[in-house]
Amino acid sequence: MIQTLYVDDEPDLLEIGKFFLERFQDFRVETETSAKNALARILVHHYDAIISDYSMPEMDGIDFLRHIRGTCDKKIPFILFTGRGREEVVINALNSGADFYLQKGGDPRSQFAELHSLVLQATERRQMEELLQNSEERYRNVVEDQIEAICRFTPDGTHVFVNGAYCSLVGKKKEELIGKKNPMVIPPDDLNPLSTHLKSLTPEKPKCITIQRLILPDTSTRWIRCSDRAIFDENGRPVEYQSVITDITEQKIAEEDLVESRQQLKYIIDFLPDALYAVDTKGTVTVWNKAARELTGVSENEMLGKGNREYAVPFYGRRVPCLVDYIIHTETTETPCEKILKKTGNTLITKSRITVKDGQEVNVWIKASPLYDQGKNIIGAIEVIQTLSATPAAQKKTAHGDP
Repeated sequence: MIQTLYVDDEPDLLEIGKFFLERFQDFRVETETSAKNALARILVHHYDAIISDYSMPEMDGIDFLRHIRGTCDKKIPFILFTGRGREEVVINALNSGADFYLQKGGDPRSQFAELHSLVLQATERRQMEELLQNSEERYRNVVEDQIEAICRFTPDGTHVFVNGAYCSLVGKKKEELIGKKNPMVIPPDDLNPLSTHLKSLTPEKPKCITIQRLILPDTSTRWIRCSDRAIFDENGRPVEYQSVITDITEQKIAEEDLVESRQQLKYIIDFLPDALYAVDTKGTVTVWNKAARELTGVSENEMLGKGNREYAVPFYGRRVPCLVDYIIHTETTETPCEKILKKTGNTLITKSRITVKDGQEVNVWIKASPLYDQGKNIIGAIEVIQTLSATPAAQKKTAHGDP
């Protein structure tokens, strides 16, 4: 139901207008003969729309409109309905905030039908504006509450929106960012990849994730992951970009530390004088050190990633169970070449004889132990082979056994 206030200094016209407008089931009309009295009424009653005459004593329709826009409901739909048709009146009415202007005259039935239509248009437009405003307000509230930094910017880099997290990330206030071009300081080496990334976004593929660096006002550098989305117009041209940014500096440092740690571990493993290899729970080789390569003539690149007991071939010439198999496959029932001599805790120890790259047979001590993750779950096994003595190829024995 649309509650309408109709103001005119002619009571007869008010009565006619109320009669015709309330013939529409969605209308309820209250009338007032004075703009000043109407202002007082607006302060205590809610109306969905106002219809007002222009020429009235004490306060004309435009002054009435200006009072409403300045002190009362600034957005209430207002239709100026008057007999005056001068162009300056129309211009003043629209400039003062009137939604529509309608000149009196003609058949009352069609006249008030048109007035009813204008009121409907004005009220529906206001409802849509309120819905849009509420939607935008909810969006802003949600965005402001996000931990991630969020910004929106035009293709030339001008920022049109930033949330609090974004301000905290870059160390600037909103007024230092909104309306400014490229307020973030990006290292020169990252500018071209960033530009290429944004240009690659299309209506068919409007979003992508990139990782880049950001220089803060204190000159420190942070690593950020940007989830970018392009917004296009009806012609497929980008009009805006939205970026959701996560500071991943600590993660990046941890990854770099892990790479460095793994590299250091590899150096240590390669520095060991004894041959060493490791497998995961599927029997796939994950480590093959320098001493193993020198002993067997098989390189790391040839062995890493191999399964199906490939690690036994360089030592025994065939795929046979080794000590690591007893650890990762406790149900193993095959007789290994490496017969277990003793067990110390989780470590298995034995003696054996293997064949090395130059054809010699070598007596060795072999130790194998399980590898665990942080949850103490077995994730693989490691085997160390320590050479004792070598036998020339001409003196090879026909079978492997204890030295």
